[in-house]
Amino acid sequence: MSDAAPWLHIVGIGEDGMDGLTPATRAVVEAADVIIGGERHHSLTPDVTAQRIAWPSPFDALIETLEAHKGQRVVVLPRVIHFGFLWVRGLGGLSRLSKSLTIRS
Repeated sequence: MSDAAPWLHIVGIGEDGMDGLTPATRAVVEAADVIIGGERHHSLTPDVTAQRIAWPSPFDALIETLEAHKGQRVVVLPRVIHFGFLWVRGLGGLSRLSKSLTIRS
């Protein structure tokens, strides 16, 4: 993977799962090497073959989890309704990880 290519994608997913994503966003999820989310998030993407990682506990451990997978194609799947909480609680500081961060909904 190129150093310039985004490696981390945050994709808000709703109850309609993959059907509710745009084609470009669906392609990002389908191409992921690693997907981080809760059991419900993973159940919304049943046909994706990426490695599945459950939300870390405590939630602040998410940064370490992401750092461990830097360079792989990583997708974080918050439910759309929780996206604002996720951003404020844990992902607002991601700029220290990479300038190659994309957020999709």
